[in-house]
Amino acid sequence: MNWVKYILLVAGLLTFQLNQAQTVSFSAGSDIPYQHYIGVNGEVDRFALSYRTGILLPPYSDAILALLETIGTDELLVDLLEVAYQRGWMNGLGAYVKFGTQRRCFAGLEFRYDVLSAKAVPIDLIETIMERNIIAPGPRQINAEMQLRSYADGVRFGRLFCLDA
Repeated sequence: MNWVKYILLVAGLLTFQLNQAQTVSFSAGSDIPYQHYIGVNGEVDRFALSYRTGILLPPYSDAILALLETIGTDELLVDLLEVAYQRGWMNGLGAYVKFGTQRRCFAGLEFRYDVLSAKAVPIDLIETIMERNIIAPGPRQINAEMQLRSYADGVRFGRLFCLDA
């Protein structure tokens, strides 16, 4: 699924949800140790739909790179991403059921689509790190732009804490 289809899907679901919602809220924050985000939530009775988009900055980006290495991504590729890392764009779409006292607890499914981008890197550097030729010998004035896209689905549990003003 390319990112245009993903954005259209999210926009369509949110438009439908927000039209039907009894409560709509906007949020901004930090998922530790993951991202800084903005989000929109719509609720109907006990059910909620949530969309968050955010950016990945240090120190959170360092944690993601460590995780990539832990799950078996080639260490050379992780090192290359670490050297060239430029930005990360994180997205999450979730559907939840609220329960408990005053419906402050929730559980549901979440889909994530994340993109880590690297600045342009000379092919020579990539070949040196990977210890192999990527392209035929010749002019070496070529830069490569790298991007890592990850998709994930999972279960999210949580509890809402309200601060009185």
